[in-house]
Amino acid sequence: MGLAAAVALALLAFVVSDSAMRRSAYLGINPTKPAVEFEIRLPKTAVSTTADTQIELHTDRNQTLAQCRRAGV
Repeated sequence: MGLAAAVALALLAFVVSDSAMRRSAYLGINPTKPAVEFEIRLPKTAVSTTADTQIELHTDRNQTLAQCRRAGV
């Protein structure tokens, strides 16, 4: 009886943990590093500055804003 209770408790812990991770992923709250990083380089002749530029990445699961940095940083 004790072994069955231990297995049931482990299964319940797994279900709670898995549902929390799935809920976080669905809401776009993911504490892990992104699996994909990308870089967009503007031509040197571009007049735009990063202060007035906003870049958004939209996927089928979530969206995020890009972090703008100057070249060479």
